[in-house]
Amino acid sequence: MDPLSQAIVGSVASQSASRPNQLQMATVCGVLGGMAPDLDILIRSSSDPLMGLEFHRHFTHALPFAPIGAAVVGLLIWLVFYRFESPWRVYLFTLLGYATHGLLDACTSYGTYLYWPFDHARISWDMISIIDPLFTLPLLILVLLAKWRETRFYTLLAAAYMFLYFGFCIYQHDTAIDLLEEKATERGHTISRQAVKPSFGNVALWRTIYVYNGTYHVDAVRTLPFNKPIWYEGSTAPVISAEELKLLVPDSTVQQDDIERFDFFSQGYLAPVPGEELTYGDLRYGILPNLISPIWGISLQPDKPEEHIQFRRFPRMEGEQVDRFIDMLLGKPDSSL
Repeated sequence: MDPLSQAIVGSVASQSASRPNQLQMATVCGVLGGMAPDLDILIRSSSDPLMGLEFHRHFTHALPFAPIGAAVVGLLIWLVFYRFESPWRVYLFTLLGYATHGLLDACTSYGTYLYWPFDHARISWDMISIIDPLFTLPLLILVLLAKWRETRFYTLLAAAYMFLYFGFCIYQHDTAIDLLEEKATERGHTISRQAVKPSFGNVALWRTIYVYNGTYHVDAVRTLPFNKPIWYEGSTAPVISAEELKLLVPDSTVQQDDIERFDFFSQGYLAPVPGEELTYGDLRYGILPNLISPIWGISLQPDKPEEHIQFRRFPRMEGEQVDRFIDMLLGKPDSSL
């Protein structure tokens, strides 16, 4: 999730294990420990555009790495801020904050190497958006109150709110899955693969994806308790596999390797980008939740097989698209239909 959410959840974890007179130290350790794993964004290459994607949410986010990462961060915190405090207490608070980072990221749909090096799967539970004000802002208020009042009462309230909110996210996710399956049945389709992912900043409006007969069907659904679900019809795209894309470039080349890397990153959700030649997007994310148009993808260069593929970022929502997104979020009819 975003750095603010990571910092707050890290501080909730560290404050929960502290005494009232340790809340300030616990907050500092939890905040810095909670944000530290994202230092992997510094792992980049000017010649390899996929390196940043490959190593973000990689080993620094893994639970088995947390004791090591927390030791490094905790030592720095102890040296800079708390030389006269117990280094083990600083380490404990930092470890609690650090360990929350990978777990929180795994709740989104990006994909996190949560169990590396024992398992190289990219874990994504698709529960919550990378930015969710209804999750973050109440926690921020409660964490600040805990530090200001020097009492863990507000910390425990924050922890309770966090778990209740995640319970609501799970309920919303499961409801969206049920609605997707009902829609496919209504269309007479047999699903071979499916996914639902929260749209930007909320867990009310979901992007739904399923595969039937070699075709992706992408729609959006708005669902909230005690409200009738609202479907926003989307579009379709042919399923493209990494093996098919590799046939478009010479064998045993850099670009073939890059295709496999991007396919792994996108968890196999590859589709042609409308209006772009030899360009394929990550279908997990769209400019709007019911559109095929992705927010990023790759462009092949068959005439330059030993050069890395081009990583493309496409325009985000703007103008009319923002209005359409807000209308869908509020449950209004799609003005484009």
